[in-house]
Amino acid sequence: MAITTIHPVRRTVSAAIRYIINGNKTGDHSLVQSFMCEGKPDRAAEQFREVRQRVGTGRSTTLAQHLIQSFLPCEVTPEQAMMIGEELCHRLLGEQYQFVIATHIDHDHIHNHIVFNNTNMISGYTFETEHNQGKKSERAWTEIQKLSDDICRENGLSVIEQPKSKGVSHYEYEARKSGISWKEHLRQILKAIIVQSTSLDDFFRRCTEHNIECVYKPENKVKLKYRPQGKERFVRADTLGEEYTPEAITESIMRMQNALAVAQRFTRHKELETSVITAEPKPTTAPINTEGVRADDHIGSGAENSKLVPVTDAPEKEEKADGWASIRGMRICDDIIADMESVGIHSLAEYNALSVTGWTKREELGKKLGKLKSQILAIDELIAKINHLKELSDTYKEYKGLTGFKQSRFRKKNAAAIDDYEQTNSYIWEHIEPFKQDDKAPTVKQLTDRSNDMKLRFNAMAQEYNHLLEVEAVMGKYSREIRKHITGQQNRCAAEQSRERRQGRNRRNSELE
Repeated sequence: MAITTIHPVRRTVSAAIRYIINGNKTGDHSLVQSFMCEGKPDRAAEQFREVRQRVGTGRSTTLAQHLIQSFLPCEVTPEQAMMIGEELCHRLLGEQYQFVIATHIDHDHIHNHIVFNNTNMISGYTFETEHNQGKKSERAWTEIQKLSDDICRENGLSVIEQPKSKGVSHYEYEARKSGISWKEHLRQILKAIIVQSTSLDDFFRRCTEHNIECVYKPENKVKLKYRPQGKERFVRADTLGEEYTPEAITESIMRMQNALAVAQRFTRHKELETSVITAEPKPTTAPINTEGVRADDHIGSGAENSKLVPVTDAPEKEEKADGWASIRGMRICDDIIADMESVGIHSLAEYNALSVTGWTKREELGKKLGKLKSQILAIDELIAKINHLKELSDTYKEYKGLTGFKQSRFRKKNAAAIDDYEQTNSYIWEHIEPFKQDDKAPTVKQLTDRSNDMKLRFNAMAQEYNHLLEVEAVMGKYSREIRKHITGQQNRCAAEQSRERRQGRNRRNSELE
């Protein structure tokens, strides 16, 4: 799945291109391509300008367009992202617009940046004239997203199959559905905290323990807002949803506390009824010997087993607590429990704990995977450069062995190979520095062994990451049903409490009469 956005460049084209081809973001410029222009910012901007002056009308204030195509974390490789981005350019622009495309790998989510000339090289029309007219469904951003979705489907990637809900961005909708939205994760944490809290102040205290900053000012229009650790901006409570406002939280906590009190009274009442019931002891299935003990009490050996213990004093075997007792009454509880236990969740308590910490663990693991992948790509690129240098070494040695006119003539005939050798050699000495040991450059074998070790670690981490994704998918599938069931239980307890209060009032009124 890829999310696309586009915005105009009206001031400096060279600055926009310089940003997108940044070597720190594109694997030292290895993930940069261009069409009908050079990849260098100043030259590309100049070639854009030449087309605008030669065939353009000169009336548009837009110089270029900046298109961004963002993929989900770990869904594509950098090379696959570049291929999809180039295909999007050729389908959208029809090979009639100059463009520079760069794939950024400096974040968890790989994304393409595409800066293309706003003027058609053949017709002279602007991109807005050709692609941004008519109904909203015919505008450029709709066309771009549709083309991107088509290419993603062709490459086996996920796409959004239903329209987004009102007021939610395209990216936020898909991120929420996939379980990666930080706002959705914040909602899950807040829900878990609300269930555990005994008051609004206790709720704020627990939020602080979970590294969530809360600003509560009841006198303001925006009464409550949250900011998780690592986020620069606050999000308003009503933006997350009505259930996260202070009034709704207070009401939820009171309802749960009242329901809990009713449940406790009901439990004590049942225990009291059970305690006054006298029942005859059940006969035992094991044979009883003449000494008044169970025959199977003698199994084993040693001093402890030699002592006779009366049947009445034998400790009863404790039954294992049912971790899913709270949802046993659900219509699909068997399916829920089976799916949860298939991914390693064996109780509702584990489910609640993972809803708070699981997303954070996966996010941290994703960052480690991204960093490790960048290191592997850097080593593999260095190995490829070293091997390529060996292929060019004979030509370069022959060139260096010549002098004067013969050398000059040889260079003219083999300029491409000699320039390639010098550029490759410069790249190697620039990038091999971090891998030196005792100021000695590593061999290709040492670099290969290091790359293989890192790939083994990457694969192990990727398995754990994929397992967490599977766990999140199962949790997300049933989270709504579980919350609905627990809320229903709370409502029934609240109704029971209300009924008891009403009966109490009726009894008091009867006594007064």
